[in-house]
Amino acid sequence: MPRIPPASGGIQVNFCKQPNCEHYGIPAAQTTGRGAQRDRYAVVSAGRQYPVLKCHACGEYPPLKSNQSIAEERERLGAYLRVPPEPSCPDLDCANSDIGISSGFPHYRRYGSTRSGSKRYRCGACTKTFSVGDATLGQKQPHKNRLIFQLLMNKSPFRRVCEIADISHGTLYPKIDFLHRQCLAFVGHRERSLLEGFSIPRLYLGIDRQDYVVNWTQRADKRNVQLSAVGSADNATRSVFGMHLNFDPDVAADVIEQEAAILGDGDVQKPFRRHARLWLARDYEATRQRSTSARSGVDGSLKGAVAARYQDSETRADIEVFEEPGRTTQLPKTGMQVHAE
Repeated sequence: MPRIPPASGGIQVNFCKQPNCEHYGIPAAQTTGRGAQRDRYAVVSAGRQYPVLKCHACGEYPPLKSNQSIAEERERLGAYLRVPPEPSCPDLDCANSDIGISSGFPHYRRYGSTRSGSKRYRCGACTKTFSVGDATLGQKQPHKNRLIFQLLMNKSPFRRVCEIADISHGTLYPKIDFLHRQCLAFVGHRERSLLEGFSIPRLYLGIDRQDYVVNWTQRADKRNVQLSAVGSADNATRSVFGMHLNFDPDVAADVIEQEAAILGDGDVQKPFRRHARLWLARDYEATRQRSTSARSGVDGSLKGAVAARYQDSETRADIEVFEEPGRTTQLPKTGMQVHAE
């Protein structure tokens, strides 16, 4: 077991978080000794499986975090920025399998269209033909996508959208997924320019958080699923970088739970776990039993409510964890909830 979680993907967040401290932003060392070899921090315990740093300069106790989990979450949230692969010859043994169709002649030439309207190409190396479909290929009533998108952007209820567009709910949900993919492709194309040498002298961000409650799906268990999203925007241009939700729809809970059990993640301190970024069922249940809800102010005033919220935060083992579950919440039935901090 290392002294602190090792860096991952160039990320190391285990340092003092007090801006006025001389150790602010300076990571803890993996080894420590006496005298001149003494590290700036000591590693102490704030509870079972909750190691924290103690800053020798200011006395703050920043909690240890898994750098690997942060790197994994950055990769997940930034997946839309990756350039999508360009269609090429489907024959993996062909010399043109890694050459996109945009290279044109002599690698490819147009070879008509299919009955559904997809463009057909002929490979100049292996002479095989293949088709490249439009994004709306296989959709029912693609001409209604624009109307549905406008209705969704104007916050029309789903039932109302179906009435105006004259479609069923079975048609609406796949179209929402399609529109989501198209929006990600559009914003990915625009924001990739920010990664290609676009100079920003100084960036000031405005941050906000919203909680979303998802209704229960079974009458036998009427607890809600509560998710949190953090939004960030440029204060100068008002460009919104995104609302990032603490939910990963692409992981299977049963697979992760089984792998965590094999690795013994439940017996390892949380910052050193393989799946530290995900809420495991046993941890969720244990946290739910010991968590306390934020109490209202005694006098009912805003000042009293804020004081109660601060008091509730200080009772948590990890002060950075703001979405501790309660008795009225549960984990999602599909996908997995991500530790919001």
